[in-house]
Amino acid sequence: MRSSILHAAVMAAACAAFIAPSRVQAQDEPPSPPRDLGAPYNAPAEVRTGAGGVFRAAITASDGGLLGGGRTMPTVVYNGRINADVLRMDPGDSLDIVVRNALRPDSANYKFVSWTNFHYHGFNVSPMPPADNVTFIRIGRDSSFHYQFRLPQSISPGLYWYHPHPHGISQMQVQRGMSGPISVGNVLEKVGYSSYIPERFLMFRDFSYVGTNSPTASCWGPSNVPYPLMNGQPLTHMTMEAGGTQFWRIANVGSDRVFNLKVRNTRGGRMQFRVIARDGNAVAEQYVTDSIYLVPGNRWEVLVKGPILPTDTLELYSEAVRRDAGCVMPRVTFAWITSFRFLRSPAAPVALTMLGSPEQADTIRMLREAVTVHRDTMNFTQNPDSFFINKVTYNPNRIDKTIAIGEVQEWDLNNDSNDLHAFHIHQGDFLVVAERDSGSTAWRPVTRKERLDTVFMPRGGGVRVRFVYTDPRLAGLFVYHCHMLFHEDRGMMQNLCLYDPDPNKGPASAQCANPSGGGHGMMH
Repeated sequence: MRSSILHAAVMAAACAAFIAPSRVQAQDEPPSPPRDLGAPYNAPAEVRTGAGGVFRAAITASDGGLLGGGRTMPTVVYNGRINADVLRMDPGDSLDIVVRNALRPDSANYKFVSWTNFHYHGFNVSPMPPADNVTFIRIGRDSSFHYQFRLPQSISPGLYWYHPHPHGISQMQVQRGMSGPISVGNVLEKVGYSSYIPERFLMFRDFSYVGTNSPTASCWGPSNVPYPLMNGQPLTHMTMEAGGTQFWRIANVGSDRVFNLKVRNTRGGRMQFRVIARDGNAVAEQYVTDSIYLVPGNRWEVLVKGPILPTDTLELYSEAVRRDAGCVMPRVTFAWITSFRFLRSPAAPVALTMLGSPEQADTIRMLREAVTVHRDTMNFTQNPDSFFINKVTYNPNRIDKTIAIGEVQEWDLNNDSNDLHAFHIHQGDFLVVAERDSGSTAWRPVTRKERLDTVFMPRGGGVRVRFVYTDPRLAGLFVYHCHMLFHEDRGMMQNLCLYDPDPNKGPASAQCANPSGGGHGMMH
């Protein structure tokens, strides 16, 4: 009985902490909302799993245009929309997706459209064709590729995303519009919430266009003008029920820009986010924050409580972020949020029934307590023209790292440069176990109970991660890299061969070889 009472008290305290808006005073006064609050919320269209658990989709990459600032800016997009479709599927589904390259060479698009491919960011599925492969599959102009694979039943419900991964030209394809969200399963139900909480996809992109007198010339060049977007719009008007709760599914689907997202009430005070999932994984312990640091590739799934007064207006914005000594990515307002009250009845309360994911807690405990650990160090450096991992740029025909299924890895990721970096590894997730501050040699333990697939690396600092691949179906060749795609395109990527140590599976070299018999990028 005492245990039940204690559990109820803990739950009530957690709910109360979430429901009460933070009254932390901002350092600068929030701006007043303009007369024009922006275009209405632009919900992405959806493609859903069909009969028999088969997810079918036809996705065409083509040229387009975005009207803004009194001009039409060139884009490259999927299925004609810069606010790309949500691919909504379930664990265990069979995927049957045809991707076609209908891009055309054009000086306005920097002639970066000669070939493409398609990456299912965050999926722990086979890295070999016809699944989530970026090392061998090359879709030439007027060609297509048929992706076919099955999602594991064990994949974590949550938010993933898709984008092209053609080394050397990936930055401009992603920045100009080729990316979108994937929703797997029902993460709300997974962690004990009602599925009836209103859902909002918020997809952030660092779009830019060629112009003059760029206010951030040191970041993008003197003629490249930033035009950051959320769901394909520079400014959005969102609405929330007064005192109600929304489920925000947030992703940085852009190429290079870092966002530091916050929500302020124009009456003063900063609103809170209750974090339920990161990078497609339910967190083992939910927590509250008033700031979401979003590097390219990151996803945050949060619950947000609306203002108490129906007259309140909120601002969703990104604070200015310093990328390096000469580049400050400026503050930007993405949305104004006004509240309303239903006439029929007040909002139903959102009850917290779980504090996190037990499955994630078990995996995290195993990684922390592992005794036999294979350690390595990855140093990220750069010069004005190239970006390096351990002093080398990417070579598509070189295997840089070979590991076996079942080996627990611990990597020290050191950012030995004055720029920001974001480490990402394909086909799996990792646990951050320690961090090193900029300019410090001391590692500080990290106790957050969440697994990621992309992590921020501070200038002059470091991140220590642990991970393990346990599914033999993941054997094959894939990559790890900086997800600042300008950096990846210019060398900051390496090949990893993951092999099954079962002697019946053959040597690692055979398990990671191109199935078509050619070299890198030989499949069309």
